[in-house]
Amino acid sequence: MVSAASPAPGASAPAHAHAHGHAHADAHAHPVGPAAAASPVVTLLNLTVSYRQHPALHHISGSFAPGSLTAIIGPNGSGKSTLLKSIMGLLPIE
Repeated sequence: MVSAASPAPGASAPAHAHAHGHAHADAHAHPVGPAAAASPVVTLLNLTVSYRQHPALHHISGSFAPGSLTAIIGPNGSGKSTLLKSIMGLLPIE
């Protein structure tokens, strides 16, 4: 899961607990201050990455605002490292 949220300085983002015990920041939070008016630093639009023709990431979309704090969480093998490597240009994208 990709979640981008920018709480006000000194404030924490709202969290939602799930039945499986994990919590994540509110994915609908909006940046505040200068980051609110700035264009995204990274934008993903329908990103798909495969290893040997086996898709590892399927149709991922989202954006990361300047100055935002982003957490990428998930179980082992869910694609966290693949996502970061594709954003850095270390893996070919489809």
